[in-house]
Amino acid sequence: MFIIRQEQMKAFENEGYEQFVDETTIHLQTNYPEQTKVMSTPDLRKFVETGTEKAESYGVLTVTDVRRFLGCMLELGEDFDVAPQTAWAGEILRDESATGTLKMDKIEEQMIFRPVEKI
Repeated sequence: MFIIRQEQMKAFENEGYEQFVDETTIHLQTNYPEQTKVMSTPDLRKFVETGTEKAESYGVLTVTDVRRFLGCMLELGEDFDVAPQTAWAGEILRDESATGTLKMDKIEEQMIFRPVEKI
């Protein structure tokens, strides 16, 4: 019988998270070159980690949706979820009846149809 100890599970989780951060850092550098060119790799990794925690606090949980959330942080400003200029985004994110995917769909839709200034 194969038994995985709690310590091994934690190591697997950490390895998966590190891979997510690595891949997401590259994703952001590739898809948002103007916004990320001024950030060092360690700073961008910290941005990914902090932004991921923030996204999770709003129920934005899938890899794709977290990356979309991070893209909004780059496009609209790191505090787009609480800034007065983007109060509409905060309202969407705080809607507890919506899934993370629906929240990100709504925010991206608003970004298309609203004149939005970066904060």
